[in-house]
Amino acid sequence: MEKEDDIMGLPAGVAKKLVMQAYMKYDRLTHGQPEATPKKTEPCPSQTSGDNPPFAEEVVEAGTESGVEEKQAAGPKEPPSSNETKITTGNPKEVRKPKRTLTAADTYNGASHESYCWSQTLSDVDLKVFVPEDLKRGKDLKVEIRNKSIKVLTKTGDTLIDSPLVSEIHGEECMWSLHPGSYVQLTLEKKVGTWWKAVFVGETEIDQKSIDNTLNVHDMDGESKADYDRVLYDMEQKRQGKPTIKEMETQEMLRKAWDAEGSPFAGSEFDPSKVNIST
Repeated sequence: MEKEDDIMGLPAGVAKKLVMQAYMKYDRLTHGQPEATPKKTEPCPSQTSGDNPPFAEEVVEAGTESGVEEKQAAGPKEPPSSNETKITTGNPKEVRKPKRTLTAADTYNGASHESYCWSQTLSDVDLKVFVPEDLKRGKDLKVEIRNKSIKVLTKTGDTLIDSPLVSEIHGEECMWSLHPGSYVQLTLEKKVGTWWKAVFVGETEIDQKSIDNTLNVHDMDGESKADYDRVLYDMEQKRQGKPTIKEMETQEMLRKAWDAEGSPFAGSEFDPSKVNIST
């Protein structure tokens, strides 16, 4: 101060100007409009006291410690850019496998495996070997049916089946047919009428208890079929209260012996009840 009675302070209007500058600056920061170039306010060239530091405006760098940065940090995260998303381009080449739906008849008294399935009766085996979906013609297959083995190849040389059988068959009596894009069907005639536990050597055997050994009448030989018919006839005769075939045969023999020479019943009326016959 130049004079003893001078008053320390800012010139008229300067204080208001400084306050407005500070207000405008922080107002712009609050509304997301940071100043491009931070400014520093120099001390006012007014009278100052050595005990009091000059009034100065705080220096704040936009985008570092400002409220704008804090607002962005508190806001929701942006979704990842499309460059961070894993995208598969092009479809890898896949092997087309035909969709197979097997029925109970396809594995009747048999089983299903990765490359074939089979079923059987007492006299035959029905073998179905699966083929590629694009195999449509029989001439594209090579089928060899021998008494002790089966071999099925494609024209391109792929082996579908090449294995020895568990039991012998009549190879010359067997047949095969192609179901395009699905399977080749082989009908194998057994040499011996027995139940197989598997088709090929080394194959997992089926449980013999699971085999339905009910014999179809059409699969019976002549003698078995005659016995079957006889049993049915006797059952019907008994149901009607009539004699069975064996009882009728016994009565016929007794009738012939009734009047035979030396028979105690000769000349009398035939009455089988007089004779105790165990049948």
